[in-house]
Amino acid sequence: MRRTFADILNGAGVDVFAEYHSLHMLVFQRYGFYSDMEECFEWMPFSGTAYNLRDFNERNQFDFEHAEYTEDLDDLLLFCEYVYNFAVRLNVLEDCGTRKASGIVRHINALADKIGYRFVHDGELWILVPRNDKIEAAAEVAPEGVGNDLFRYDYRGYKGDLDGKRKILASLASALEPPRAELSKAAKALTSDYFYLVNNLNIRHNNIDPADSGKYNDWVAQMPPGELEGWYDTVRDMSAAAFLLLEYLDKKDGIDETKQR
Repeated sequence: MRRTFADILNGAGVDVFAEYHSLHMLVFQRYGFYSDMEECFEWMPFSGTAYNLRDFNERNQFDFEHAEYTEDLDDLLLFCEYVYNFAVRLNVLEDCGTRKASGIVRHINALADKIGYRFVHDGELWILVPRNDKIEAAAEVAPEGVGNDLFRYDYRGYKGDLDGKRKILASLASALEPPRAELSKAAKALTSDYFYLVNNLNIRHNNIDPADSGKYNDWVAQMPPGELEGWYDTVRDMSAAAFLLLEYLDKKDGIDETKQR
């Protein structure tokens, strides 16, 4: 059967090799976006002490210009983040803004959506995290700033980084402490389990130092890092569930009134 244009596009899937090559052409072709990155490098807040873009690339081992082809998804994600952070800033700079910057932003956003990722803030930088419907729903109803922490937790750079994940989880726990009593009334077991874990898995307290007899937990201190990270992932998911529960509780009076009617 002859396929239509729509059949071909909808069934194409994601070709990392092709996507990397297309972005590479947009950036490094003659008079491409890279020339704008070089010209306006001094305006980048993440430039550090590098004196130009070539110096910046050498210091950070960014050799995208000579790596035109790859089938590695992590390489594509890093390349997207590299270009995107330049593009979003050039897109709003009056002295350096270009039409190419806005086109690059649109292209990379479309690519991120295609491969199932989204951009979120990590400090002053934009990073790519995998889309997660449950986390997105929780982030929409979480307090301002907290939703971004829910997203950041899934950043590939945090995999194996227990300290980084611990800080995010501690921030989430702090946001859930004020409505703790309200949560407990609606879901006592969830609330009790959640705060037990954040207080005993070396998240909010130092549970691995024998000198702190009041907080020390021998089981946690001897736990393999991979196992502890698995528990941390569970705590993040429980945090998301708690924020969704709080949203339900905000609507509870309206639901009860509707039931009475």
